[in-house]
Amino acid sequence: MLQLRSIITLHVCGYKSETNQAQPFTNKVYSLSFSLLISKKMSSFSTFGLSLFISLLFATIFTIEGKPFQSPPVTVNITNALKDVNNQLTIHCKSGDDDLGVHQLSHLASYAFNFRPNFWGSTLFYCAFDWTGSSHYFNIYQDLRDRAKCNDTLCLWIVGEQGLCMFDYKTNAYDICYTWS
Repeated sequence: MLQLRSIITLHVCGYKSETNQAQPFTNKVYSLSFSLLISKKMSSFSTFGLSLFISLLFATIFTIEGKPFQSPPVTVNITNALKDVNNQLTIHCKSGDDDLGVHQLSHLASYAFNFRPNFWGSTLFYCAFDWTGSSHYFNIYQDLRDRAKCNDTLCLWIVGEQGLCMFDYKTNAYDICYTWS
């Protein structure tokens, strides 16, 4: 049995030498590797069929909604929970790429926005929170901190005078709290 080392991109490549024997090879562009054991008696059609099957398998695993290596969309929902029902909350959220604009929230009103976290896990959205006599900033979404806490797709926040609290899907309560600094 001969060993063929291949690097997966989203398809499998084979290489045969002039003696028609499988030769080990590498491609330094990607780092996900695997090994296949191929019998000398395996026909070209069988090799092609196996390669096609593995290609489709990896394409399915690494593709979401037809786009490779994309995370599912996340929604961040922020609710004004200030005690004074007449106090409007002004929110201005941004990322390194997007300015989501200024939004005014009356008591118990919510503002939500959607995005796709990047493949590297470094997605960050930060917001300014202003109301009568107060002004604060907070990183409303940090991928490594929040993805699992947000149940992968929905982050629920309430904003109060003392800070913000995120909904905890394990306890079904807004008990992941951060005080204003």
